[in-house]
Amino acid sequence: MVEWNDPRVVVAIYAAIVATVSLLWHIITFIKNNIRKIKVVVYHRLALSQDRLTGAYYPAVGIIEVKATNYSNEDVYIKDWYIQLSQKINLMKRKTNELKCLDISETVKYPYLLKKGDVLTDITNVRSVTDIISKKIPANSKMKICVYDTFGKKYQSNKFNYKDILALLETENIGREKYMLNITSQ
Repeated sequence: MVEWNDPRVVVAIYAAIVATVSLLWHIITFIKNNIRKIKVVVYHRLALSQDRLTGAYYPAVGIIEVKATNYSNEDVYIKDWYIQLSQKINLMKRKTNELKCLDISETVKYPYLLKKGDVLTDITNVRSVTDIISKKIPANSKMKICVYDTFGKKYQSNKFNYKDILALLETENIGREKYMLNITSQ
């Protein structure tokens, strides 16, 4: 029969508890350190466009800028990024709620190696997005950016309003009209 007052039994129970807690701690730490953490932030704003040959600036262009920061302890290959709509739309005889975004500056080649602590910045033109989805979703719809790695894992931004994109397009159109008036009056 086991004597619970025996110091060897108490030490054995204490050792078993400490070993179990230590093992659980190592498992949790291992899992936490090996989870991929990519933070996706989206900005929508006006940017000046510049002619590459003459260096002249043109009216502001509305852009959607995506920044993906790698907070994980390992490198991640980014495959693509998409705009995810709050509802599916008919696009080329297919229902979808994701639009693939092309890099208008053509500076990022995919798959892109996003090293630990690095930031991937990519942009797309607002006009190309609104040309595709205009009149297919209401102005009060929500959107978000989804970034996919080569393993198919999805990382998402916070939601933003489609009406903000439309307002940006309207501002771009006003600037373009003023620019055209200045050119024709010269």
